[in-house]
Amino acid sequence: MKTKLLWVLFIVTAIVFSGCEPTDVNTDFKNYWSSNSLVRLKLRGKVKSVQTEDRRIEFRIEFNEKGFMTSDSYTSENYSTSTVYNYDSDGKLLSTTSTNKNGAVTSTYAYDTHGRYVVNTTFHLPESGLTPNLKSISSDGSRTDYVFKGNDLLVISTYEEEKDTMIVKYDGKYPVSCTTSWSFIKDIEFASNGMFAKYTEGFMGQGYQSTRIYSFEKDDEYQLLKSVRYENLNGEELTVTTRAITYNDKKDVLTDIEEGYEQVYSDYVYDDKGNWTSRKYKYKNGAESEWSDITTENRTITYWN
Repeated sequence: MKTKLLWVLFIVTAIVFSGCEPTDVNTDFKNYWSSNSLVRLKLRGKVKSVQTEDRRIEFRIEFNEKGFMTSDSYTSENYSTSTVYNYDSDGKLLSTTSTNKNGAVTSTYAYDTHGRYVVNTTFHLPESGLTPNLKSISSDGSRTDYVFKGNDLLVISTYEEEKDTMIVKYDGKYPVSCTTSWSFIKDIEFASNGMFAKYTEGFMGQGYQSTRIYSFEKDDEYQLLKSVRYENLNGEELTVTTRAITYNDKKDVLTDIEEGYEQVYSDYVYDDKGNWTSRKYKYKNGAESEWSDITTENRTITYWN
């Protein structure tokens, strides 16, 4: 559970960024990247808070009445962190303040009017997400500027006196490729609502290349990962592995299988809004191994009146 919660924290930029205020709290959007936080988290209804607890770990997210994440907190036995999110009246993220044992860091966000969907980072795009009209992100000692030169997006990162620039190729409103000395993204296909349909990324160095090919379910509501093909080339030796994910009729995960590692979710319990509040989980690592003990995962969800 700890790993899953930390992964949610890693992709939080894709959850909080939004380009406009939906007319309904989490259903009415023309483009996925203009949806609110509830859509990104697959939550239905006017959710006010979600809290997950597992042994000595607690993760809590709070939302405003428009469906945007206003805070999150993660607490374990020896670590805690929290973040507060501030928006303008249109739902654009203006600033975040993150606090942990080392102190507080505030980041501020600025926007342009070019109408393009800007990469938040130059790798793991389905997780990190796209943001309409993003112009810059700045915090103490660091800054990232997003500058378009024709169909090239210059991602200019500045840390103290050091500056680095990556170039992302665009076709219309969406990114299509980016190549650096150590990574690449390519072969990107988008659905009509802006969700990823296919996506390829990889990392490379002397004598090796690692490629990941992602495919997604066709869905009008949520971005659902369907499969990943991993191709690892070491010298002339190519190793291929796969990952496949299945969902139930409410679009929650049933199985997540990567080679011999199997994860199974079952016995979902739902509230009257269609959000799961309890499910069972088990796993095994290899066909010859035994299934783990079944654990129960619980979520406490509150709603705005």
